[in-house]
Parts: sequence; structure tokens; C-alpha cells
Amino acid sequence: MKKSLSIFSLLFLIGFTSCDKEKPLTDYGKKFAEIMKTGEGMFRGTELGKNLKEIKAIEGISKPKDEDVNYLYYEFPGDTGELYTVEYNFDERGLDEIRMDAYFVAPADAHSLFLSFRDYYTAKYGPTEKFEGYAAWAFKLKDGKTEQIELSDESAEYRQGKFSLQLYYLTDGALPKKPEK
Repeated sequence: MKKSLSIFSLLFLIGFTSCDKEKPLTDYGKKFAEIMKTGEGMFRGTELGKNLKEIKAIEGISKPKDEDVNYLYYEFPGDTGELYTVEYNFDERGLDEIRMDAYFVAPADAHSLFLSFRDYYTAKYGPTEKFEGYAAWAFKLKDGKTEQIELSDESAEYRQGKFSLQLYYLTDGALPKKPEK
């Protein structure tokens, strides 16, 4: 009886702790996992407010393609003609905006990446209104600031596959709105 109770307790504990775990990044796709690098933070292991030195440390051995006192720009080319870029903008308080653009030969690849990011952020932060090719989440912070994440599939405008992600502080605290067409 004691042995079966111990086995039951162990199975219960394993089941209970596994419920809290996030899905592995690779469950959202290989390209998604490559771009995100880690599930920590809001994007690539970082949060808004970090300083330039912290962002360079997070990017690791990657060297910026362009750099200024308040700006870092990275390019990551792929094997099959795709490219993604990551741009970090800073102000006196730290990281103020992140922008990632991914370019593909096929629009379907950009749309697939859009869906991967939308599903990931929905799982992490909850549902949002789903507009065709656009999704956004806004978060009120303890200090009164509002952060926003925006995803957009811009393939139709660029006549090739293009996906964009932006994270930034909203200035007026407004909720996300569908972009004008």
C-alpha cells in the first residue's frame, strides 16, 4: 500500500508540475525558434528598458551591422534567400523599441511565421482580436507605462514574403487598433 501511494504521489507531482511548462519554441516552427532564441522575456530574451550593453550581451557573438549610441541593427541571412533583421532603439531610459522584419521569397512562409508568433503570444499573454494579417497585445505596467506588441504580415504590400514584429511603449496608453488600409 505504501509503495503504490508513493508511485501515485510521484505521478501526481510530475503531472502537476508539467502543466505549468510552456511549449518548446520548436513546437512553433524551426524559423520561429531560431528568431526567438529563448522563451525568456518578450522577444529574444529581452524586455523593454534594458540598456545597450545588456542587449549586446543577449545577442551574444552576433555583431551589429550598424550601431550608434542609441541604436543597434543586426542582420541574419538564411540559406534559402530569407533574411531577418532586428533593430533596437534606445532613449535615456533604455530600450524603447524593438523591430524585427523577416523577408522570404514566398509569402506563405511569412504568413506561417506570423501565425507562429501569434500563437506563441496568445499562449503566453492571452487572446487578442485577430485581424487579417495583424495582431496586437498591450500591457499596462506598474509604473503606468503601456507596452505593445504588434505583428503584421506585410507580404501583399511588398510583393514577397514579409513579416514584422514591433515591441514599444505606447505614449498615450491607448489599446491596440487595427491599422488603416
